[in-house]
Order: sequence, then C-alpha cells, then structure tokens
Amino acid sequence: MENEKHIVSSPRKIHIEDAIVDSGATMLSLNCDTIHLLGLKKIGTRKVNTADGVKELDIFGMVRL
Repeated sequence: MENEKHIVSSPRKIHIEDAIVDSGATMLSLNCDTIHLLGLKKIGTRKVNTADGVKELDIFGMVRL
C-alpha cells in the first residue's frame, strides 16, 4: 500500500481497564470499537495461527502524532 500520512488535529486518548500487553510483542490485538475510536486505518491482512486454525486478520496502521 502507499505510504499515507494521517494527521490528527487533536490526539485521542482512551482508557482500557485491565489491559495486558506483551512488551516483546511485535503486534497488538484490539477490538473493533477500539480501532474505530483511535481512527486506525487498515493497511493490509495477515494469516495467523490460532487455536481455531489459520485465520486471515486485518492489519491496521500505527497512531502517528
């Protein structure tokens, strides 16, 4: 995909109760509501192994300030 720049005029902040993040992880899983609140843009898909088999999941870009 093209290298797009998304400019946010005012940073968004959300609070998530009881979040656990692996500091060594290269990706983070978020629910759809959180992705929407942060205004993340879809940049592609990726096949991942889950307990339920191989799934193709959407990949979203980073929040850039």
